[in-house]
Amino acid sequence: MKIAVLSDIHGNLQAFEAVLNDAKDADQIILLGDNVNWGMHSPEVLQRIQSKNVQTLKGNHEIMLLDHLTGQAPVEAYTSDSFAPARFWAGQLAGWKEVIESWPGTLTLSFSGLPDLYFCHASPRSAFDEILLKSDSELKALCQEVKAPFLFAGHTHRQMLKNLGRKTLCTVGSVGFPVDGTSEASYVMLHGQQGKWNIEFRKTVYDLEAFHHSYHESGFLQQTGVIGTLIYLGALLGRSTLREFGRYRNRHALERALDLPLLLEFLQHELTPREIHTLMQNRHTPHEVLQGLKRASSIVL
Repeated sequence: MKIAVLSDIHGNLQAFEAVLNDAKDADQIILLGDNVNWGMHSPEVLQRIQSKNVQTLKGNHEIMLLDHLTGQAPVEAYTSDSFAPARFWAGQLAGWKEVIESWPGTLTLSFSGLPDLYFCHASPRSAFDEILLKSDSELKALCQEVKAPFLFAGHTHRQMLKNLGRKTLCTVGSVGFPVDGTSEASYVMLHGQQGKWNIEFRKTVYDLEAFHHSYHESGFLQQTGVIGTLIYLGALLGRSTLREFGRYRNRHALERALDLPLLLEFLQHELTPREIHTLMQNRHTPHEVLQGLKRASSIVL
């Protein structure tokens, strides 16, 4: 028995297709949510999910999308520049509301002669839970809430394996937006044999050229401003620039306008010289970011 466990595709069709090909020997495919948003091909990803008839859960991005589509999101989600990407994706995905609503939040699978498996997006408590911030004792208590001995989660965009007493917790990484400094799609393959599960971490390359080009041809960067650009730069660098920018702005620039000078200040303050060099050498870096970095280039590489 082989089960491929994927998470956080985030509309990256090229990475999803590469993983489906890499995992073609799997008997079953489980998706842990966050299939949509960030990448430019969320509708195509959803079409592929339906055509493959795979089991998928809701992630926090599906929950936020449904809130937006049903009018339950904060008022600023419909007006603020900070939420411009959310409005872009809601326009793409309004027709998928009922399909996404039908997805469960968690899943337990049982197989004859093998330990049970439990799947969730972030944690058993919430699709928004940040387990990387929890101590091992907190994680152990969290896992005790689940009967199955194996728990699988996404959300962190990182691959991790923790033995917590009688429980094993595995985060499977991200198909579409890894934040470990790489540009490879990440997932897990489970091998069930002789009464036990073996966990194999996998990575695979995909068509980065087509993925990066999709941002420019879609109009996303023009329509979504600084926040959309941050999402895209995170994809170029393999790090969580959007989350880091939020922390930086809260510390240093809460009253500042959400504009290009603030974005450039953040990049120069938070990125390593090598990462800035990477952006300056990448022909897919947005023109205004590239020009701003060149103007400020007193960096010693």
